[in-house]
Amino acid sequence: SAMTPCMQCRRPLQELKQFTAPPVIHILHISDFKLNIDKLVQVHISNRHCNYKLKGIIYFGGAHFTSRLIDNKGEVWYHDGITTHRDCVHNGNIEQLGNNDLLYAYSRQACTLLYMLT
Repeated sequence: SAMTPCMQCRRPLQELKQFTAPPVIHILHISDFKLNIDKLVQVHISNRHCNYKLKGIIYFGGAHFTSRLIDNKGEVWYHDGITTHRDCVHNGNIEQLGNNDLLYAYSRQACTLLYMLT
């Protein structure tokens, strides 16, 4: 069967998922590092308009994972267990960060996006 194209770039989607109820969390693995990361994703599920906010990004590089968390005020916090240990480092507000700022963190590339239903 023919694959459904992406509405933005028109490339074929690898999978089409259908939900009867909106999941609280969407976790997306990304492999295209030219991707535009949306801070807000709007979808329709069972005739319901749902908003998902970007709440976390996992990065990979140098055989090591790091992460950024976005709190309810939009503040971005970076965590690297090796260098920051138990602490998180403030990286500004999500509205101040451009796409490249989100795709890369301290020489590591984004590999996973976490969105939460608002």
